[in-house]
Amino acid sequence: MSTDTYYVRVGKTAGREVTLHCLTGFGGGFTDYASGRAFGLMLLLDAKRRADPTAFLVRGLPKAVARERVALAKKSSKAQSPLHAELGGPPVWEAAWHAEHTPRFVARSRLLARHNAVGEGRLQKIIDEISPLEQKGKGLFLDAAWARLHHFDVSVEVTDEKYLQHLVEGHIFGTTAYDAWIEKQLPPKKKVSAKKPKLVKQPLVARRKGDFSGARLKASFWASASLDVHDVSGSSFRRTNFVEAGFVSGVKALKSDFTEARLTRSPPWTEATTLQGWNLKGSSFKGAKLFRVEFEECDLRDCDFTQADLRHARFLSCNLKGAIFNGANLTKALIPPEHADKAKMEGARNYRPPPGGKPGSACLAFDRLMTKAKAIEFEVRFASPNARGEQVLLTLGPRPTGPKRIMSYQLMLGCQRNARQATPTSVFSTRVGYYFGPALRRLSDQLSVPPDRRLDLSTLTVSARSLRAPLEHADLLKRVRAALSEVLVAS
Repeated sequence: MSTDTYYVRVGKTAGREVTLHCLTGFGGGFTDYASGRAFGLMLLLDAKRRADPTAFLVRGLPKAVARERVALAKKSSKAQSPLHAELGGPPVWEAAWHAEHTPRFVARSRLLARHNAVGEGRLQKIIDEISPLEQKGKGLFLDAAWARLHHFDVSVEVTDEKYLQHLVEGHIFGTTAYDAWIEKQLPPKKKVSAKKPKLVKQPLVARRKGDFSGARLKASFWASASLDVHDVSGSSFRRTNFVEAGFVSGVKALKSDFTEARLTRSPPWTEATTLQGWNLKGSSFKGAKLFRVEFEECDLRDCDFTQADLRHARFLSCNLKGAIFNGANLTKALIPPEHADKAKMEGARNYRPPPGGKPGSACLAFDRLMTKAKAIEFEVRFASPNARGEQVLLTLGPRPTGPKRIMSYQLMLGCQRNARQATPTSVFSTRVGYYFGPALRRLSDQLSVPPDRRLDLSTLTVSARSLRAPLEHADLLKRVRAALSEVLVAS
């Protein structure tokens, strides 16, 4: 989404119930609100997942207040969370998923009260009055919005109080949550009666839990009655063939043995296997077949990839601290520099650091310009075609959320083949919260083709709406070019 739907402040927790105070965001109606169980679960998940951008949400506030809020966010981010451990990275935008799983975590969610619901016209005037505060900092603007704009209180009751363990009272975070599941339209799925169990569909029940060596495991394996919920820590998967591992997220397999296991799909290997949100800390992948496997937001601390086949593998937003790659084949593998620095890369074969560099002073300077300017847009219209005749297009611009409303920046990196009727491959950030460098680096890592991402900066065009940029056009062009050159390979 172009902007957060709500800003949330964690209230008091009593037993299995927590009160969440929600400020209506600026991506829809000024009096929007939500209160369903799906909304409640998404808020509980985002309280930890969205704790990192808090530094942006406190800009402009007194230093003491800002430090206190950042400290609360860090405490929430580092807190143990059984809820996240059990759910991993679920498809929270799917109503069918909520109908099946949400009742297991959220018993009830209800609206307690609404404040400042005075009508769209009146709220629009208030936004116009307080919008100049945005230039002084997002935190200052949001504090004024809490006092004068529409907000509401929601009570969320969970089925077990351990699911509130990660919440910290007073913590403020942004969220894109909404009522993804309307229970009247799609009632919760009823539990299947256990009176007549179909033993035929549980081929692994008779086997000793934790030893799956040599097995051929499909997606149904994770729902097997012989397993705890996606937690197979300490298990042996030696020479196991994971046929559909990419369809399961949030698996917990601490200190497990994946020696010579195969997570690669069958030939012609046109599709990657994506492991999202897997916690594999301390596991062994010695000699494992991991060709074209994508690890996304995985905990891979102290994992051993000795002699593993990691050709074309990708590590995106993973923790690789202490991971061993001795003898691993890393031909055309992508390990971002900030992750590789924490891993033990000695003895790795065919490893080449990805093109480009880390965001530095040029990106920081551009960050500051974005905070001061009402609108900066740039586009690299054409790129130097690589050997396969592909072209890259990079754009950044403010995405309007309505007349006279606050705008947020969106960054897109796309690849287009020259052939007719070609389908473009592209990735884009939902929002660049004035942290241009990290957003650009993450996008460039996510786009797999072309591998060099070589842009022709002679085609760079920059514009500033209503001449509100803090620099003249020539200087602005120079700053943008410097920021791009710092992260991407440019001709």
